[in-house]
Amino acid sequence: MLFCVMPAAVSLVCKTPSRPLPRPLAADGDGEASFTYDSVQRRLPLIVESVIDKNSYSEALQADLRSLAGEIAAGEPLKPLAAPSAEWEDALAPLLAAGDTWLSAPWFVVENYLYKRMLELTDGPTGGADPFAAQKAESLDGAAAAFADMLSAGLTEGEMLADDTGELCAALEAAGGEEVVVVLDNCGLELVSDLLLVDGLLRCASPPRRARPVFVSDVVEADLAPTLAWLEEQGGGPLAGRLRDALADGRLLVESPEFYTGPLPFWEMPDELHARLAEAALVLTKGDANFRRLLGDLHWPHDTDFADLMREYWPTSLAALRTCKSGVLATPS
Repeated sequence: MLFCVMPAAVSLVCKTPSRPLPRPLAADGDGEASFTYDSVQRRLPLIVESVIDKNSYSEALQADLRSLAGEIAAGEPLKPLAAPSAEWEDALAPLLAAGDTWLSAPWFVVENYLYKRMLELTDGPTGGADPFAAQKAESLDGAAAAFADMLSAGLTEGEMLADDTGELCAALEAAGGEEVVVVLDNCGLELVSDLLLVDGLLRCASPPRRARPVFVSDVVEADLAPTLAWLEEQGGGPLAGRLRDALADGRLLVESPEFYTGPLPFWEMPDELHARLAEAALVLTKGDANFRRLLGDLHWPHDTDFADLMREYWPTSLAALRTCKSGVLATPS
C-alpha cells in the first residue's frame, strides 16, 4: 500500500483527529484467530527467546528474559517499568490501575513496552550493547541475496491495495531541494534500500536549493556505520562515500527521537517533533508499525478515508508505504 497525502493547511500545533476514535487493537479484543493475538501470544515471546539465543548472557540474565517471555505467553498483568519517562508513566498508569494484561492492553503499547522491558534487563543501546546487534548483523549478511530476490519478484498490480505512485513522484518533484524526512523501520536489507533511496534524492536535488534528507527512526545510529562498511565490501564504495560526504556536510541528517520507541500515536507527538516535521517538504514513512502509529493502531472502519484523516492532524505532505500485516486499514481517496 502506498498512500500520498497533501496537507490542506499547515498547523503549528499537533491536533487530535476531530472524529470519534475507535477502540485500539488488542489481543483479547481481536480474538484468538487474529493477527494481533498471534503477534502478542506467540511472536513476542519468540523475539525474547531469539535475543537469548543470539547473545552470551549470564545464566541469571537468561532466566530473567525467559521469565519475561513466560509473562507474555501466559497473559500476565503488566508491571511498572523501573525508570519510566513521563510519556511512559502517563501511558502505563491507567493500564496498571486497571490490571491490564499483555493480552488485554492495547497492542501498540504492549509491543513497545516489551522492548522497554528487554532493554531494562539487558542495559540496551543507551548503556550497553544492543541486544539485537547479532540479528542485525545476520540480516545484513543476507541482504545481497534478499535484494536479488526482491528485484526478481516484484508486486503484481492486483496485490496493491492502494497505489499513489504518481502523487508521490509529484510530491518529490515539488520538494525540489527542500528537506525530505524518511521515517525508517528495519535494519538489514530495508536499511540498505533506504540508503539507495536517500542517495537518489541527494543526487537528483535541484540546485541551488539545499537538499537535506533526514533519517528518523528507532534504528539506532550505530547501525549506520556497519551498513556503510558492508556496502563497501559488496562493491558499493562510491555509494558509501557519497553518503558519508552528505553526513559530513549536513546534507544528510540522522535523528532518533525517543517518541519513535514509545506507545503514543502520531497525533500525540511532542510539539518539537511536530514542528520539526512541519519544516519538511515531504515525510515518507515505511512499514506496518509506522502506519499503525499514523492511525493510532485503532479499529477504524475500513472505508475510512486515509487522506481526510491525516489532514486532521498531519503537518506536511505525507507518503505512507506499508505491507499490510495488521488489521489497521484505511482507504485511498
